[in-house]
Amino acid sequence: MNRKIVIWIVVSVVAVGASVLIILRNRHWRPRPMTLTVQGAVIRRDEDPRKQLPVADALVTLSNGVTSTKVQSDASGYFRITFPQVVWPGQTLTLNFQHAGYRPLNLPVQAILRLSARALYVASMIPLSPPSEPRPSRSLSVVSNIRVRYTFNNETETNIGSAVRVFQAVNTANVPCDHRSPCSPDGNWKASSASVS
Repeated sequence: MNRKIVIWIVVSVVAVGASVLIILRNRHWRPRPMTLTVQGAVIRRDEDPRKQLPVADALVTLSNGVTSTKVQSDASGYFRITFPQVVWPGQTLTLNFQHAGYRPLNLPVQAILRLSARALYVASMIPLSPPSEPRPSRSLSVVSNIRVRYTFNNETETNIGSAVRVFQAVNTANVPCDHRSPCSPDGNWKASSASVS
């Protein structure tokens, strides 16, 4: 008799546990539609990091093939675009970049988690023609035979700069900072700092 009671209790506990697990799984793990906001920057692609300049007024389009929305990058190359319809997790959208002086660029955007909506997208656009080196506006001329009526001779040495060094603060994209300095202004992503003396 005791054995039957123990078996009945074990079966009841397993059945109740399985029911609770199924209910919780359906409630919390069911994919829910979400709004998608994508942000990032548009820069010029170049091997030299000093020449990777922001691209202003680039047309940025976010599309799912049927619906699309457009914005333009600002003077610093920054863009922020919100898709007007709900997006399901796992759905892939296309982020398109266009500018008159650059090749068009497409980037896939996949809606996975709400954390992915905070990711930064950096679009490196390839210029259509290589940049031309600036030429001096006037040719240099030599001035000689200067006559000055009154002169005063004085010799001094002034250091106007003995060395110029370029340095970079190399940063890796989309690394959470866990609120440890240095962080991005919104406190989500790890930033880098560098100095030279």
